[in-house]
Amino acid sequence: MRLKIAAITVFFIFLLLCFAPIGENDHSVTRKVSSPALSGPSPLNYSVSPINVSVGSLPFFMAVDPENGEVYVLNTNSSNVSVVAVNKTVVDTIPVPKYPNEIIYDPYNYCMYITNGSPLLTVINTTTQSVSYIRTSLPGTENMVYDSRNNDVYAFNPSGGISVISPSGLVIKNLIYYTSFFIDSPTVYNPYDNSVYFLGDSEYSTAVVGLNLSSMNTSHVDISPNMHVNSYGIVFDPSNGYIYAMTSAKNATFYLVAIDPLTNVVTKYYIPGLLSYGIAYDSRNQDIVVDASPYSYNGLLFYFLNAKNNSSFTVHTPLVNFVGPFVYNPVDNSLYASASANNQITVLPLSPPSVDSNAGMFLVYGVISVAVATASILTLVWWRKSRA
Repeated sequence: MRLKIAAITVFFIFLLLCFAPIGENDHSVTRKVSSPALSGPSPLNYSVSPINVSVGSLPFFMAVDPENGEVYVLNTNSSNVSVVAVNKTVVDTIPVPKYPNEIIYDPYNYCMYITNGSPLLTVINTTTQSVSYIRTSLPGTENMVYDSRNNDVYAFNPSGGISVISPSGLVIKNLIYYTSFFIDSPTVYNPYDNSVYFLGDSEYSTAVVGLNLSSMNTSHVDISPNMHVNSYGIVFDPSNGYIYAMTSAKNATFYLVAIDPLTNVVTKYYIPGLLSYGIAYDSRNQDIVVDASPYSYNGLLFYFLNAKNNSSFTVHTPLVNFVGPFVYNPVDNSLYASASANNQITVLPLSPPSVDSNAGMFLVYGVISVAVATASILTLVWWRKSRA
């Protein structure tokens, strides 16, 4: 009887080990760290094979529908939007008012908001692809943010006006803010302090400008008096609450600047390159992705900065017609880049996540557990037969 109880106990212990987590299973990507900061070009870790997708004339800004991975591409000269599916084909083309210049996604209403420098905002329902319009009181509306706290959309114009749009699609109030910096960049929203952030230029310095939406007070963090902003280069990293911005010095040297809004501490990473337009946040791996066109390569070099451990690595691609901003698509783990010179966007698939050590331990323990459980059952059967 004791042997029977022992066999059953061993069986259940190893069965539990089959399903017990071994540490934290974070599904992290196994990577070689090229250097502790963005100082390269360093040895390349892997290459990517670009996939070109023909869209409309002069594609530029893009936004991703994270529900299905479709990418909405603004075709500036065609005055329409190309909808690119994850199979890298255009599944719809939607006419919009002339010269669209920015697009954001509203996850509450499942729609895209588009500006074209006029008081009229275009709204595309991403479920039905139907189009509607919202008229603001602002001339020259250019920038927008989605407020994840209350699901409002804020539309900005360079003169300091804001139209607040409720989830029902109504303009519920107009606000005014003031800053001495010239604002001409996309805007990012920080839910941790309920603020939006811009890149700004003044006569004497370049700064990241913050606007608190609760108090309407503005503040700024000087980047450098010898810098010029890249009007496409600003993102928010929700993993650490930092703002990341692209800047360039007068000698065409490019930097990635990290700002902690709580302390205003600035960390500057040098990016060796000739041109640098794009910056994106890789939500799957919590990386900041920036590009450069180095002197020593026929193509682009992409830099990936991981804020958790301050490590970076590089990816080289032979893409030569990249001229604008890009976005990260978490559904297919790819970068979507504007290649407007050829009326195309270019999709750059990233390496798939490798099996991490925790997942490997699950497999090993699972095989061992099954083997021991089988042996325990066979022992129990033998013991019963020997007693008969």
